[in-house]
Amino acid sequence: MPEDNYITDVSTPQDTTGEHSFDELAKGLANGTVTRRQAIKLVGAAILGTTLTSWVSRWASAQSVSCPEDLEPCGNTCCDITEECCAGTTCCGPDEECCAGICCEPGKVCVGGQCVCAAGSIACGSTCCNGVTEICVDGQCTNPFCESCAGQCCQVVGSGVLIDQACCTAGDSTCTRGGVGCICCPRGTRCPRPAEAFACVRV
Repeated sequence: MPEDNYITDVSTPQDTTGEHSFDELAKGLANGTVTRRQAIKLVGAAILGTTLTSWVSRWASAQSVSCPEDLEPCGNTCCDITEECCAGTTCCGPDEECCAGICCEPGKVCVGGQCVCAAGSIACGSTCCNGVTEICVDGQCTNPFCESCAGQCCQVVGSGVLIDQACCTAGDSTCTRGGVGCICCPRGTRCPRPAEAFACVRV
């Protein structure tokens, strides 16, 4: 019967993978020699074949790399337990986000396949500035307050707001406590432990 002959024709290797087979399938649907059910089966088989080919290719690529037991194969390299295999080719660190085959650096997030600055930060050249403590000057992030300190500085930011900041002298210990503030403890003192009052402790 014509229906059986058509199935035999489209199942041959040269017809199922080219444009010709899809043209013939469309014609068959139009003239009634191919039923809708048969068309669905044929298209499904083609899609499955393509998917399996892609999966086998990725699997073979992973198997070509020999990694120690504590590492995960990722393309031509190995990722450690703190890293994520991005798109089967690149290892992204714990502070990086996988984005369309590349790793977004810390401070950036993936939006629409592009690495962009996270909310609350400021785009500055190829990097992102802290929107609370830094400004962008000539494509570089700078911290005006810390640059004004002769020694070192400490700053505490919470919920996108600067809570406290202080200039410390060289040799001081900078002590911070989330939601509270920061202090500079000079030599002979230490930072307070979590259960202690937030003040320098003499040693």
